[in-house]
Amino acid sequence: MRKLFAYIILIFSFLSVKADFVINSRLLEAQNFINKLQLEKGRTLIELEKKENPINSASIFFENYIDLYSILTSQSVLVYNKLLPNRDIRLNLMSQKKSASPYYLYCQADIHLQWAFAKSQHGDYLSAALDFRAAYQLLQKNTILYPNFIYNNKDLGILKVILGTIPDGYKWIANIAGLSGNFEEGMSLMKNFIAQSANNQLLPVENQSARLLYCLLLINFDKDKLSNWSLTDKFTNDYQTNLMTNCVRAFVASKCDMADEGIKNLLDKPHTKDYVSFYYTDYLLGSMKLNRLDEDASMYLKRFVSLCPNKSLYQETYTKLAWSYIVKGDTNNYYLYAGLSNKYSENEKKWLIISSQGDENKLPNISLLKTRLFTDGGYYYKAEQEILSHGVKKNYSDLERTEYYYRLARIYHGINNYQKAIENYNFVIKMEGQLQVYIIPNSHLQLAIIYEKLNYNSLALTHYKNALKYNNYQYRYGIEQKAKAGISMLQKHEK
Repeated sequence: MRKLFAYIILIFSFLSVKADFVINSRLLEAQNFINKLQLEKGRTLIELEKKENPINSASIFFENYIDLYSILTSQSVLVYNKLLPNRDIRLNLMSQKKSASPYYLYCQADIHLQWAFAKSQHGDYLSAALDFRAAYQLLQKNTILYPNFIYNNKDLGILKVILGTIPDGYKWIANIAGLSGNFEEGMSLMKNFIAQSANNQLLPVENQSARLLYCLLLINFDKDKLSNWSLTDKFTNDYQTNLMTNCVRAFVASKCDMADEGIKNLLDKPHTKDYVSFYYTDYLLGSMKLNRLDEDASMYLKRFVSLCPNKSLYQETYTKLAWSYIVKGDTNNYYLYAGLSNKYSENEKKWLIISSQGDENKLPNISLLKTRLFTDGGYYYKAEQEILSHGVKKNYSDLERTEYYYRLARIYHGINNYQKAIENYNFVIKMEGQLQVYIIPNSHLQLAIIYEKLNYNSLALTHYKNALKYNNYQYRYGIEQKAKAGISMLQKHEK
């Protein structure tokens, strides 16, 4: 007990050296509430700290996290517009302080970075680019002044990853910011920060955000699902009492062929009135339930569109609602929700849709749709049983036939039968002159992933580059990001 007391005194004597940034027990408790998305509890403590210690800049910094999480979880443009003026107020307050503390510039940089994310979510890309640039410049300056201040690495790592994988369609953002990134370097900085900050209990809100974002970046760009899940499992073991880690854990599970685990996690999520409303969890739960064809999948998807004010996911949600009905043979509701999906389409140009997708005028190929849903949930043997039981029909169009082999490739890829996966992906690629659909560039991407795993790096690099040759297709930006990250990793290993 004496050692613990002495340790606490040592920590707070260090923190109190700079009286304008003090992390006391109240603000530690506030951070823990913020981490769990019990935002009002965190806000109450911060308001008390501001009243009793108005010169403490730490209060301003943690208050900004509350705004960021309020915007991200509510997905409301009204909330965004209401909170946006706080950005300038806080940055002005922070910039007026002339402190020798490394937190002085870092906190300003992190506020810029947080608002860049918030602005990007709401389509304010030009302003977001300027915030990215401001964050980078402040971090560079802080790194020169305080090269051993580990929190610089967290934000620099995030910036380098984002800018190193930005799709061509958004390159203008990086050009405006005057920045360039590097995926491998950024991930290394974040990884090092997570290791170095593991025993640092002063900024739990920063430590958690770094760990969770690292897991999300890994699952988006890395190929080792098993190790990704293992790391996420380690970082989210408080998911039954922490709504933030619960959602991230479920999302990663959905990408790691573990829909059952993701569904279980979301059904166990904390849901008392102390936690914010996080509507995205309903979308995620409904999507995973649809992957295993649960009867109640539509209930969660309907709840999402009825409660979430952000319409950016409405098109995809209504498409999934349409699928949830057509797999049960309900064509009336299928056409109803397919029509609503089309209403919320943000693209003036209509992509060539694949056979499993369907639209408001045409029913999807039910067998290919079920195969797609099972595969997306990681139910590969159910998917294989479904697709092989129907086979390739004589009346299949070129598009249906191509998708049939694409679905087979995805199944064999999922169960590590690489030989059959390669054969089927190559069949899909042969159709590139006739069909402009996403499954063709994605086949290049998946071949690159397989060849890289098999240590055929030259072939992998060729297919990563081939995946970038295509234009004007659905899901283009996601495929481009993954291909660029793959190229970055391979080129680094070749040096």
